[in-house]
Amino acid sequence: MPTDKSILILSPDQQSRDRIIASVRKFNLDEHCCKDCGEARSLLRRHRFDIVLCSDNLADGKYADVITAAKPAPVVIFSRLADWGPYVAALDAGAFDYVACPPDTREMDRIVVSALNETLRLSARAASAF
Repeated sequence: MPTDKSILILSPDQQSRDRIIASVRKFNLDEHCCKDCGEARSLLRRHRFDIVLCSDNLADGKYADVITAAKPAPVVIFSRLADWGPYVAALDAGAFDYVACPPDTREMDRIVVSALNETLRLSARAASAF
């Protein structure tokens, strides 16, 4: 059942997408999934997403391009790397957060709640500007 909040999940790995979808189902978000940057760009041109979850391992592009295309939506980068360098690089590129993949259920809950709160904060700020 679609809601007024939506999420884009971008990962070349079907198993990762399925696991993330299972974790976020409880939030009743309108889910959109894709496996590459080309599909993501197409979806981002047609829809406004409240949250974007994006793998750092994309064959046809870079997550920094997704961050730019998704603005103002918070983009969370997920990675199988356990290294501070990519974490800092993702935040420098404008990512909202960076998490180990696959995130456990509590971590996914924290990410989604935090990103939805950021979306609400940005919406309220934009509305008060008028």
